[in-house]
Amino acid sequence: MKPVNLDTADELATPILKGFQESYGMIPNFYTALGIDGASLTGYLAFEEAIENNGVLSGRQRELIALAVANRNGCHYCVSGHTFSARKLGLSKEECRAAQSGEASDPLEQAMLDLSA
Repeated sequence: MKPVNLDTADELATPILKGFQESYGMIPNFYTALGIDGASLTGYLAFEEAIENNGVLSGRQRELIALAVANRNGCHYCVSGHTFSARKLGLSKEECRAAQSGEASDPLEQAMLDLSA
């Protein structure tokens, strides 16, 4: 199946994708692929929200781990997406590059990267 766009998305996915378009000026490919089924997209976003609101890791910590894992997995698309998210959270370019190599200056963040990558 092909990823959706605003013209082909179902009634659940369309307003969500429009929100991404308005917020970011584009719709990330990851979400157009999930948007093939609006229920899947809605469920994934609810999962993300639950982790953000109820998880023990900060957004910074989650993005550091995501950068290390994405780089380890060789997923350039994921590294790009998580770099974008990390920069929005205030991480520097240097911190993002270091995380991709599994390195952090903070001992707790380093321990998390050591365990995750």
